[in-house]
Amino acid sequence: MSWSSGHAEAVRMLEAARLQAPVWIVQSNDDTPQGASPATADLNAFFDLTPPYSSLWEFPSSASPAKLPQLALLHWMN
Repeated sequence: MSWSSGHAEAVRMLEAARLQAPVWIVQSNDDTPQGASPATADLNAFFDLTPPYSSLWEFPSSASPAKLPQLALLHWMN
């Protein structure tokens, strides 16, 4: 899943699988192998489309302090 199109890709895969159970979509916020981090705008585009209980793949911690300030800027619905 890409940061900018993760929701659309997930919805297409869920529709193709014809799942009947509820699914809470998870968006990756991992860095690329080149070290690029997801932009806040890309993550917010995902959260703006998803229902409550959607989440990030990896919740930042003191191990990744550069990502901690981004948490307050995300459009959480939970």
